[in-house]
Amino acid sequence: MFRHILVGLDGSDAAQAALKRALEMAAQGGGELTALSVEERLPAYAASKGEVEETKREMDAYFQKVQDTAKTLAQGQSIPLRTLVAAGHAAETIIRHAREGGYDLVVLGSGGRGMGGTADRVAEQAPCSVLIVRVSPLSVWVEDIMSRNVATVRPDAPLREVVHILIARGVKAVPVVDVYEHVQGIITGGDLMERGGLHHRLSIMSGMDATALAQQLRELTQNGKRARDVMTPHPLTIPARTPLAHAARLMAERQFKRLPVVDDEGKLVGIVARLDVLRAILHAAPRAETELEAAPVLGARLVREVMISSVPTASAEETVAKVMLQLLSSPYRRVVVVDAQRRVLGLITDHELIKRLGPETHATLLQRLIGHGAASEELTVQGKASEWMVRPVFTIQADAPIMDALRSMMEHRIKRLPVVNGADKLVGMVDRDAVLRAVVGNL
Repeated sequence: MFRHILVGLDGSDAAQAALKRALEMAAQGGGELTALSVEERLPAYAASKGEVEETKREMDAYFQKVQDTAKTLAQGQSIPLRTLVAAGHAAETIIRHAREGGYDLVVLGSGGRGMGGTADRVAEQAPCSVLIVRVSPLSVWVEDIMSRNVATVRPDAPLREVVHILIARGVKAVPVVDVYEHVQGIITGGDLMERGGLHHRLSIMSGMDATALAQQLRELTQNGKRARDVMTPHPLTIPARTPLAHAARLMAERQFKRLPVVDDEGKLVGIVARLDVLRAILHAAPRAETELEAAPVLGARLVREVMISSVPTASAEETVAKVMLQLLSSPYRRVVVVDAQRRVLGLITDHELIKRLGPETHATLLQRLIGHGAASEELTVQGKASEWMVRPVFTIQADAPIMDALRSMMEHRIKRLPVVNGADKLVGMVDRDAVLRAVVGNL
């Protein structure tokens, strides 16, 4: 058990979490607890003596309030708490006090301002053990959640091999690497459609019958193109020791769905996808909401704030041929089937149609999906929307927290959720990208 504990206290949410953890440890082991606050934010410009003194008085008052709050919390648990305020650089001051005071444990919060930003340095240089209490679900490293078993191809790989990897392994991208495993490019389904002659999205190809899929692969072989001809060259990569919060911001701001991860020598060691980030957020959310009461609540934003309102809909009596026109006009490639009161009855997607239709219909339908077929061309598909829709449909309330939407997406393995109001009427749709942007905005 640790008997002499020093906790950094700067008033941030992360420091509050560290204090609570230190109090728990002191209560369990009967140790002595000292809270140290460091004043380091004096004017950086050529300030007058009066300005410096005024700033010093403001900081003294601030830290006095912070430590008074800490004392009250400790007294409520009958734990003696000694408080100290020192001036200087935060990390250096904490390390010095840990050494001179003979402490055997330093507890710091990570994720807040001030001391939270120096936690790693203290951990490296402190003369005793250091416990870092992380309050952000995204404060882990990218290497902690990335996929390590990454399928790659060389620049001269034929497109048939690339597509086979994408479909067989169920992945959305293939990094292109040289003989030293340095990333030269990356190939996605979009790259194959734009520059490789692929006619259909990979999600549709995975639902094709064997004959149609074989034909598509033959066409890719005949065009003679290689991985280097279609890849996006010099993609953005990130080091394995990148904070996950930084990777999440990059994905949200630049709308990346995945990022190759490299080691210190620039060699590919993994790939982190948006889904990996969202899983990490969901995994950490219960702890942030229950154990760390002072931590920011990621689910504070509501679904209605980030959903889109324009959603393609069809009645149950609508013909499948007309529903196809709706699919073609929607970037979501799905139509929500509703009743007269806009209550959700089912869902129709292009992927599900491909899976359920016979080979004799694939050619016409696929041509329509990629925009090569005439808008007036009749499909041989018969029936009404009610006969082709998928049910049940998982929905989310417009006033639900973002985290509820994420939890439902992960639990049911779906990318998008129709949004309904209190009367269960369809009012919009929310997807993974919107959820990630909302979460990043709360960090």
